[in-house]
Amino acid sequence: MLKKIFIACALLASSTMAFANGGTYLPAAPHYNGNFYLGVGIARDTGRANVVDSVSTNDSTIPRLHAINGDLGIDGIAGRLVGGYGVTFMNRYYLAVEGFGELTSNQGKTTIVGNGGVGSEAWQLRERYSYGVRLVPGFKLTDSTMFYGTVGWVRSRFQLTNSGKGSFDQTGFVYIPNGVEKSRNGIAAGAGLQVMLANNVSMRAGWEWRRYRSFNSPLATRVIEQSIVARSRAEIKHLTTDQFYLDMIYHFTT
Repeated sequence: MLKKIFIACALLASSTMAFANGGTYLPAAPHYNGNFYLGVGIARDTGRANVVDSVSTNDSTIPRLHAINGDLGIDGIAGRLVGGYGVTFMNRYYLAVEGFGELTSNQGKTTIVGNGGVGSEAWQLRERYSYGVRLVPGFKLTDSTMFYGTVGWVRSRFQLTNSGKGSFDQTGFVYIPNGVEKSRNGIAAGAGLQVMLANNVSMRAGWEWRRYRSFNSPLATRVIEQSIVARSRAEIKHLTTDQFYLDMIYHFTT
C-alpha cells in the first residue's frame, strides 16, 4: 500500500513539473514561505532486536550456566501527530523544526533455545509510544513539490515480557528473568516526498529509520541450594525500527 502511495506522489510531482513547462501552475505552497503547520498520519512500523539472556551463580565451582540469544522481529500500525515551523531560503531550499508523537501496536515475540538445545524461553517485545523532535531540510522540485530528509532525536517506550516457560541449567533448575518496561532514547533519519494538494493542504509520504540504546531486565535471583544463588537477566541489544508513513498536513497562513 505504501509503495502505491509513493508512486502516486511521484506521478503527482511529475504532473506538477509538466504544468511548469507550459501549463497552469498548481497553487503555490505557502508553507515554503515560512509558517506553522500541523498534521496527522498513519504508519507501518517494523523493527528488530537481539534478546540475550544469561544465568550465573555465586559459586565459583559451578560453571556459568548459559548465555543464550535470539533475534526478535516486531511489526504494527501507528497513528501520528506532527507539528512544526518551516522557512524557505535561497528560493529552492527549505528547513523546518518539527515535533511528533505516535501511538503504535508495534510488537512481536520469539522463542530462544538454551545451549545444547536444553531449555527455552519465549520473549515478547512491544513498542507502546514514541515522541521526539527532528530537523526537516528540503529541496523544492517545483513550487508545489518538495523532496526532504529528516534527522532527529526520538524517545520510545518499550515493554519486554517473558511467557514464564523459563530456561533450564544442567541441574534441571528453572530460571525466569523478570520482564521490564523502559523508555529509551534513539536517533532517527529518513527521507520523503511532499506535494501540495491545495493552498493550505499537503500530503507527504516518507520512511524513517531509528536506532535505540540497549536495555536490561531487572536481575532475577533464586536460591537453589543453601547459600548458592542463581542470577538471571535479559538484555535487548541492537534495537532498530523502520517506519513508512503517510501524513496529511494543514499549513497556517500568516
